[in-house]
Amino acid sequence: MVISNNADSMSELRQAARSGNARAQCCLGYSYDVGEGVRKNHRRAVEWYRKSARQGNPSAQYNLGICYNYGEGVDQNYRQAVKWYSKAAQKGHAGAQYNLGHMYHDGEGVRRDLKKGISLLRKSAKGGCIEAQNTLGYCFHEGLGVAINYKTAVKWYRQSAKAGDPVAQKNLALCYLDGDGVKASKRWARYWLVKASSQGHGNSRCQLGVMYRDGDGVRRDLRKAVFWFRQSAEAGCADGQSWFAYCLDKGEGVRKNHCRAVEWYRKAAMQGDAEAQYNLAICYDKGEGVRRNRRKAIEWCRKAAMQGDPLAQYHLGIRYERGEGVDQNYRQAVKWYRKAAQKGYADAQYNLGNMYLEGQGVRRDLKKGISLLRKSAKAGCIEAQIILGYYFLEGRGVARNYKTAAKWYRQAAKAGDPDAQHLLALCYLAGDGVKMSKRWAKYWLEKASRQGNRQARQELRDLEG
Repeated sequence: MVISNNADSMSELRQAARSGNARAQCCLGYSYDVGEGVRKNHRRAVEWYRKSARQGNPSAQYNLGICYNYGEGVDQNYRQAVKWYSKAAQKGHAGAQYNLGHMYHDGEGVRRDLKKGISLLRKSAKGGCIEAQNTLGYCFHEGLGVAINYKTAVKWYRQSAKAGDPVAQKNLALCYLDGDGVKASKRWARYWLVKASSQGHGNSRCQLGVMYRDGDGVRRDLRKAVFWFRQSAEAGCADGQSWFAYCLDKGEGVRKNHCRAVEWYRKAAMQGDAEAQYNLAICYDKGEGVRRNRRKAIEWCRKAAMQGDPLAQYHLGIRYERGEGVDQNYRQAVKWYRKAAQKGYADAQYNLGNMYLEGQGVRRDLKKGISLLRKSAKAGCIEAQIILGYYFLEGRGVARNYKTAAKWYRQAAKAGDPDAQHLLALCYLAGDGVKMSKRWAKYWLEKASRQGNRQARQELRDLEG
């Protein structure tokens, strides 16, 4: 029976429904559900779905399950949703199997049972439900209720993607990017991202933008990157909004515009994007695109930090250590430095190490402080390399070791730090940890001197004079 807006057709549909025709009752319920041919009325929809469902119509049972699941026309009741989904699922209704599988997977209205959930998703996927195919692919990809199996994940993603599901197309593209279950191929990744993007999938548009920005599998093109970021942003994707704002903020592929950058950072930040929240905090802190406001800067920085953004955690630590925008509080500084340090953020490890060495906000612990400095130095933090070199040179908190001191000075010097270059030159002059060499001392003094190190300039004059 085809639903029509024609008055005669609706009259026939009502008559058939009142006569007890289960299919007509389901169709009439759907008409009230979506407002097709009649004024939308969820309660009336539930009434007709229920009449049809009691007669065993699987579509009506499925739709009634949805009403209970989301509280449309009835009070939300997961148990009732499970009851009606189960009836429809037993008759092979793929949509009901999919929704019921989710409820078992999440433990809504029923005791959580991953095995049962996967079994239902598999039945639904085999029945042609593209959402189930994509979800099943995701379960195999992430190991949710099943052992990780990238090839099986790709199989289900591909079925759903070929049927036109944009989320599956994006997931399949990511498999091609990472080589998960398929041979890595940037060409095929781009193919599926374009497919999903053509359907308005915001995250896929953002991913295309990243590919063009980084020149990953395509020729680097910042203008094209901005095009896709903007398309993604306008589709409501928080990642796309954050990237588009960043391009406006830095002038990448588009004219720099701090005011518009703030506008898009805010949209992404309001959706909970941690990077956008942090960047919005920086805008408030610097007064770029918005009136400078330290209080708002701290507020947005804290939101990002609480979501686990290490850069935000590090900067919040700095604010507490220095008392900028907040009351100075070394304990709070230690707390936020520690969170960022645990994520491997080198600058946070360096600052936290110094606080242990100085006993600020924490009991003084030279061993712990040196350990953190070492981690930071290994991760490439130049300041940590220099301080670590000094501690080994002087034997503070560690056994004196000139070779190790010279090693850390050399790493920082090679990275271009003038202070480290000057200190390494002194090691060559004194023969501390290296073979004494005026030639190498002069080499590093010249390097440091060219970068404006006054002490190096004076010692170079003394060496040459």
